[in-house]
Amino acid sequence: MKGWFKDDLFRVVLKNAGKLGSTKLIGAVMGLVALVVTGRTLRPHDFGVLTLIASYIETIAAIGQFQSWQIVLHYAAVPWQKG
Repeated sequence: MKGWFKDDLFRVVLKNAGKLGSTKLIGAVMGLVALVVTGRTLRPHDFGVLTLIASYIETIAAIGQFQSWQIVLHYAAVPWQKG
């Protein structure tokens, strides 16, 4: 295991993975801070309305997500099989 850390490529991979992990953590903390600040500044009714709007937008985005590769896969498979 000690030999792994002598490898330059392995150290670069670990360094980049550490950077990615730390940015995800920083983003999560900042999101939590934004949620706390929003919760403190709005009244409970307004915060509930904001939460419902955000949930509605996320639901519509998940339902309406368009993935063009699925159409290509679905409609190109039959002609490809027939040659």
